[in-house]
Amino acid sequence: MSIHVMSAVWKQAPVSGGSLLVLLAMADFANDNGICWPAIATVAKKARLSESQVHRVLRDLEDSKLIMVDRGTGPKGVNPYKVMVGGRKMTPRIVSR
Repeated sequence: MSIHVMSAVWKQAPVSGGSLLVLLAMADFANDNGICWPAIATVAKKARLSESQVHRVLRDLEDSKLIMVDRGTGPKGVNPYKVMVGGRKMTPRIVSR
Protein backbone atom coordinates (compact mmCIF):
# COMPACT_ATOMS: atom_id res chain seq x y z
CA MET A 1 0.00 0.00 0.00
CA SER A 2 1.24 3.44 -0.90
CA ILE A 3 0.03 6.35 1.19
CA HIS A 4 1.40 8.69 -1.50
CA VAL A 5 -0.74 7.12 -4.24
CA MET A 6 -3.84 6.94 -2.01
CA SER A 7 -3.44 10.61 -1.04
CA ALA A 8 -3.00 11.65 -4.67
CA VAL A 9 -6.18 9.83 -5.67
CA TRP A 10 -8.14 11.44 -2.83
CA LYS A 11 -6.84 14.92 -3.74
CA GLN A 12 -6.66 14.83 -7.54
CA ALA A 13 -8.86 12.14 -9.08
CA PRO A 14 -11.69 13.72 -11.10
CA VAL A 15 -14.08 10.81 -10.48
CA SER A 16 -16.75 9.83 -7.98
CA GLY A 17 -18.97 6.88 -7.06
CA GLY A 18 -17.90 3.45 -8.23
CA SER A 19 -15.02 4.86 -10.27
CA LEU A 20 -13.54 6.49 -7.18
CA LEU A 21 -14.01 3.30 -5.16
CA VAL A 22 -12.21 1.20 -7.77
CA LEU A 23 -9.42 3.76 -8.16
CA LEU A 24 -8.97 3.89 -4.38
CA ALA A 25 -8.93 0.09 -4.21
CA MET A 26 -6.24 0.02 -6.90
CA ALA A 27 -4.26 2.69 -5.04
CA ASP A 28 -4.57 0.64 -1.85
CA PHE A 29 -2.83 -2.26 -3.60
CA ALA A 30 -0.26 -0.09 -5.40
CA ASN A 31 3.40 0.34 -4.56
CA ASP A 32 5.00 3.80 -4.41
CA ASN A 33 5.28 3.81 -8.21
CA GLY A 34 1.53 3.28 -8.56
CA ILE A 35 1.92 -0.30 -9.81
CA CYS A 36 -0.39 -3.11 -8.70
CA TRP A 37 -1.89 -6.35 -10.01
CA PRO A 38 -4.92 -7.25 -7.89
CA ALA A 39 -7.48 -9.79 -9.05
CA ILE A 40 -10.77 -8.36 -10.35
CA ALA A 41 -12.64 -10.35 -7.69
CA THR A 42 -10.48 -8.75 -4.99
CA VAL A 43 -11.08 -5.22 -6.32
CA ALA A 44 -14.82 -5.97 -6.59
CA LYS A 45 -14.98 -7.11 -2.98
CA LYS A 46 -13.00 -4.10 -1.71
CA ALA A 47 -15.05 -1.61 -3.78
CA ARG A 48 -18.33 -3.42 -3.00
CA LEU A 49 -19.17 -3.75 -6.69
CA SER A 50 -19.81 -6.68 -8.99
CA GLU A 51 -16.97 -8.02 -11.12
CA SER A 52 -18.74 -6.82 -14.28
CA GLN A 53 -19.01 -3.31 -12.78
CA VAL A 54 -15.28 -3.38 -11.98
CA HIS A 55 -14.45 -4.41 -15.57
CA ARG A 56 -16.54 -1.51 -16.90
CA VAL A 57 -14.99 0.97 -14.46
CA LEU A 58 -11.47 -0.20 -15.30
CA ARG A 59 -12.16 0.36 -19.02
CA ASP A 60 -13.50 3.85 -18.22
CA LEU A 61 -10.50 4.66 -16.01
CA GLU A 62 -8.13 3.49 -18.73
CA ASP A 63 -9.97 5.55 -21.38
CA SER A 64 -9.72 8.56 -19.05
CA LYS A 65 -5.96 7.94 -18.62
CA LEU A 66 -6.35 7.52 -14.84
CA ILE A 67 -4.87 4.02 -15.05
CA MET A 68 -2.63 2.24 -17.53
CA VAL A 69 -2.95 -1.49 -18.14
CA ASP A 70 -0.06 -3.63 -19.35
CA ARG A 71 -2.06 -6.70 -20.35
CA GLY A 72 -0.65 -10.10 -19.48
CA THR A 73 2.86 -9.01 -18.52
CA GLY A 74 2.68 -9.45 -14.74
CA PRO A 75 3.38 -12.47 -12.56
CA LYS A 76 1.76 -15.57 -14.07
CA GLY A 77 0.33 -13.49 -16.93
CA VAL A 78 -1.82 -11.13 -14.86
CA ASN A 79 -2.48 -7.52 -15.85
CA PRO A 80 -0.32 -5.00 -14.01
CA TYR A 81 -1.92 -1.59 -13.58
CA LYS A 82 -0.36 1.82 -13.05
CA VAL A 83 -2.47 4.30 -11.12
CA MET A 84 -2.35 7.70 -12.81
CA VAL A 85 -3.90 11.04 -11.90
CA GLY A 86 -4.03 13.90 -14.37
CA GLY A 87 -2.12 11.77 -16.88
CA ARG A 88 0.96 11.66 -14.66
CA LYS A 89 2.43 8.55 -13.10
CA MET A 90 2.08 8.48 -9.33
CA THR A 91 5.71 8.42 -8.26
CA PRO A 92 7.37 9.55 -5.06
CA ARG A 93 8.74 13.05 -5.04
CA ILE A 94 12.42 13.23 -5.92
CA VAL A 95 14.40 15.18 -3.38
CA SER A 96 17.53 16.90 -4.64
CA ARG A 97 20.63 16.48 -2.53
